[in-house]
Amino acid sequence: MNEDDAIGKLLEESEGKEDFIVYGAKLTFVDLEEADFYEVKLNGKKPIMANCDFRGVGDQGVVLVLPGLEDDGGNNGRMITVSLLGKELDQLKYKLEREW
Repeated sequence: MNEDDAIGKLLEESEGKEDFIVYGAKLTFVDLEEADFYEVKLNGKKPIMANCDFRGVGDQGVVLVLPGLEDDGGNNGRMITVSLLGKELDQLKYKLEREW
């Protein structure tokens, strides 16, 4: 059984009630949450915001999880970057427009 069939079977059995749907069986997830982007100094100054991009990783796209900016209380969130193929991006946009 290939990955597409396995995902289709899983969705069919759960009647589409899963917490999330991954678009494309070959989507790559990269967790850089522990990276020290905000400790790097350029010309003696730390960045206000940091982001990165991956090209040529994953056959169907990539999801990056990056550390977010730190607030005054020392808490920081996460920045999520998603790169998808055009077809999958159109499907995701349609689904978000209907559900959000």
